[in-house]
Amino acid sequence: LAEKWRLGDFRVKREDLTHPWYGGCKVRTLEYFLGHARAQGAKGIVTMGPHGSHQAVSLAIFGRLHGFQTRVVLAPRLATPEIDHNGRMLPLYGMETLRCGSFVAVPLALIR
Repeated sequence: LAEKWRLGDFRVKREDLTHPWYGGCKVRTLEYFLGHARAQGAKGIVTMGPHGSHQAVSLAIFGRLHGFQTRVVLAPRLATPEIDHNGRMLPLYGMETLRCGSFVAVPLALIR
């Protein structure tokens, strides 16, 4: 591609190699969130997303790895094997989950 596009150099970022346990752009962004939480003296972190969220899985894994209590507020989503697999991973990493009936219910659930 570098030759075709007349570039002197061409590099590919491999998000799947971010970490041996779990990769992708969600992991890369957690570096900043977890660092900020640690600097603020936080003991836990809460996120939200649809059932099967990769954000929730990555926070469950890396939040626990760095000593944080993690929680997620989950909104409904159509089930697929990948989504169901992701949902089953959360308690394995000690993440507390709260399911909502709709996205509209998420703000109230976060307050609770």
